[in-house]
Amino acid sequence: MLYNIGDILVCKNIVNTQCLEMTNPCFDVKSGDRYKVTDKDDFPDDHHCHWYELTSEKDTSIVLNAWNDEDHMIIDDKFEKA
Repeated sequence: MLYNIGDILVCKNIVNTQCLEMTNPCFDVKSGDRYKVTDKDDFPDDHHCHWYELTSEKDTSIVLNAWNDEDHMIIDDKFEKA
């Protein structure tokens, strides 16, 4: 699935932030936590890769990076659009 800047994503199942992208600090996003897509980049010619920046609604100082591509659909697996 493709997401747009401004979309709200709600965590469905606990996920460690480093599963989203290894450069993130290591903590668990809990079920029900909400993140807003604040930036994105699409790489359609490179295996349909999509990079997203997700900012926590609770604490805007928490900004995570996440990849969603053919081989690593972690956002689709762990989040749903609000």
